[in-house]
Amino acid sequence: MFLSSHLANLVELSINDVERDRALQHFIDWLLAALVGLRLNVGHRVATLTERNRSNGDVTIVGIGNCDVMTALIHNSALGNAAELDDYHRLSVTHPGPIVIPVAFATAQRENRDIQEFLNGIVVGYEVMTRMGMAVGAGHYRQWHKTATCGTFAATATAARVCGYDANVTKHALGHAGSMAGGIWQCRTEATETKQLHSSHAAISGYLSATAAQARLRGPSAVFEGEFGYFPAACPDPDTSFLTAPFTHWSILDTSLKPWPCCRHTHSTVLALQTLLNEHGPFASEEIDKITIDTFSEAISLCDNPEPDHETAARFSLQHVAATTILHGKPKLDDFDKTMRHDPLVRHLRQRVELIECLNATNAYPTASPTTVTLTTKNGNSFAAKVSQPPGDPELPLTRAQMTSKASDILNFIDWDSAPTDLIDIYTEPLHRDLTMKSLRTLVDCFAQMPE
Repeated sequence: MFLSSHLANLVELSINDVERDRALQHFIDWLLAALVGLRLNVGHRVATLTERNRSNGDVTIVGIGNCDVMTALIHNSALGNAAELDDYHRLSVTHPGPIVIPVAFATAQRENRDIQEFLNGIVVGYEVMTRMGMAVGAGHYRQWHKTATCGTFAATATAARVCGYDANVTKHALGHAGSMAGGIWQCRTEATETKQLHSSHAAISGYLSATAAQARLRGPSAVFEGEFGYFPAACPDPDTSFLTAPFTHWSILDTSLKPWPCCRHTHSTVLALQTLLNEHGPFASEEIDKITIDTFSEAISLCDNPEPDHETAARFSLQHVAATTILHGKPKLDDFDKTMRHDPLVRHLRQRVELIECLNATNAYPTASPTTVTLTTKNGNSFAAKVSQPPGDPELPLTRAQMTSKASDILNFIDWDSAPTDLIDIYTEPLHRDLTMKSLRTLVDCFAQMPE
């Protein structure tokens, strides 16, 4: 049996209301993240790209209105991870929402599918994303942005499920996806917006792969394991057991929601600092001598940047996130712009941060993200706090109050005072039974004229 057949079979599994309600919650989470993304510099540039390329159509795009399906996929997918508010599956180290949800949303509108089919597509897409993320291996992740690469396969399965394609069509679609999947990491080392286009590319490639297969364009069955397949080409150490493992439960139930707009690897540090501030603070910046962060190697590899020179770099800087948390109690949505990056107090605190790899934490990652933060004052006092999981993980899900605070902060950030009264209710207590695709489109359309 080909590996692609194992993934393709997932599109025909049954899904219940619990999983569909969870998918609805992740839809609102994606929408909130996209609204923030539209207000950032990268969002303005994405909107310019959208206006230059859009044509008439019946698919809703965030902050603008309706357009054709391909432009909608480019626009909606690019915005979802712009502010680093996208959801996160820790074992696969992938962010399914920014790719899977825009594909499900666009496909359901384009094909006139109902809300259950829309939500089913999200559930299936998360499953394929996370299985692929675990299967490609660490060697792949060193060179490739696997949310983008694995996201192409996830987008393909999402479109196939929403459209109701059978496993045989999906297998051919996944065969196409293997030639489309891309996204190298060089963009992470420079001030670029390529990462956002990774999501766009994965979304349109997945949709194209699925609809091409339905049009009887055949794809290779051995797309993963063949001599010239995806794993030999891009994965030095794949683990195919994640593709063939028996189904136990849908992985969307294991996917975390992020409370703060920065790299997930910084979130344990934020929680540890909040614990210190609550128990021993506040601390004036001038009385702090050193902030030591003992954490896992991946966090240091990705987030060691004491002088971030652009907005995305600041979101991936443990030093910057620690500094803004000390000053504001949490990383705020506007804590990563040029003003804050050059703020004298922020720069002073960033220079006080020392990062140390903790081998126990490295060994525990990615199942856990242990981090110990020690704050030493100039008079010699030392305070420490240790956390194992950041908020939003399955063991520490966001509370209703935390989710309400996140949504309210976002609506305030975008200067929106007339949001639908049910948006936060749907987010915190999602129930899809009384909703339709029309009501979801109305919810998105109310933000069609974003304030400047």
